[in-house]
Amino acid sequence: MFASQSQAACALLFCSLLLLAVGSVSDVAAQSARVGSIAAFVGDVEIVRQENRISAVAGAELRERDVLVTGKGAWASIALADGSQLAIGGSSKLTLNEYVVDEERQRKSGVMSLLVGIIRAFVSGGNGSFVIDTQAAVASARSTDFVVEAKPGETAVFVQEGLVVVRGVGPSLRDSVALGPTQGTDVVRGRAPASPRVWGQERVDSALGRTQRP
Repeated sequence: MFASQSQAACALLFCSLLLLAVGSVSDVAAQSARVGSIAAFVGDVEIVRQENRISAVAGAELRERDVLVTGKGAWASIALADGSQLAIGGSSKLTLNEYVVDEERQRKSGVMSLLVGIIRAFVSGGNGSFVIDTQAAVASARSTDFVVEAKPGETAVFVQEGLVVVRGVGPSLRDSVALGPTQGTDVVRGRAPASPRVWGQERVDSALGRTQRP
């Protein structure tokens, strides 16, 4: 009888420890999955998380694999975990694939996908990569200020400050271009990026204006 009680007690203790361990792992996973938060927004902005659609509120936490959807004329400002910021224009859809920072909040890697719409990224310094990909192009940066606009089958990238490397999407598209300040490129899906060129002021004003708060 005493042996049975002892075995039962051990089993109960084991289960308790197992639950605590699982809870600790879940907490760590939840912390590592945090990308940032919504700093401000205007208009219709939603967070799509798994099968749930959540209306945006200021301060709402964002996780890896969240999808941000902005309505026509809407705008959202995102504060990322390492101090970088995103400004998302209207009629956009952005997936936050991955955002990893270390204990000192330095970015180790950041990857997001812009399906459609326009986004301006203010990327803080650090050694970790920062990548925005679309159906037509991949834009990689370190510390910079740049704009990516995605349309069906084509992408435009413009650099306000810093340096951004852009390549086309596809296993055979190894050619890339490096964009410096005031330079942009247009990429058609399945092709290498066009040679860098200085954008005209009208196009620059249009791109930057669409990522500013209405």
